[in-house]
Amino acid sequence: EQARSLNVPVEELRKFYGEDRDEVAEFNLLPDNLPPFEAFLRLLSQWRRVAPAMGGMIRTGLDYAAVDAYMRMERVPLKDRSALFADLQTMERAALKEWARLAEKMRVGRG
Repeated sequence: EQARSLNVPVEELRKFYGEDRDEVAEFNLLPDNLPPFEAFLRLLSQWRRVAPAMGGMIRTGLDYAAVDAYMRMERVPLKDRSALFADLQTMERAALKEWARLAEKMRVGRG
C-alpha cells in the first residue's frame, strides 16, 4: 500500500526483490525513514552491474554519480545530503546482502 502511495510500481519492487509473486510483503515504515526509502526507490534503476564469465548479472552497488544527480535534481538541502547518503549506503549494503543470499539459495537449489 505504501509503495502505491509513493507511486512505486509493484513490478519495480518485484524486480528489486528478484522474486515472482503476486503480492510483495507488507512492511511498516517509520516517518523518519520515509525520505531515504523514497530516494532508494527512485534510484532502483541506478545500480552498477557486472557480467561474470559464468553468465548472469551481479549488482555491485549504487552508482554514486546518479545518487549525487538525484540529490541535486530533487534539491535536497546540502545540510541533509550527508545523512541521506549514509542512509542510502545502509540500504545498499542490506540489498546487496539479500541479493547475495537469494543468489546462493538459487545456486544451491540447482546443484
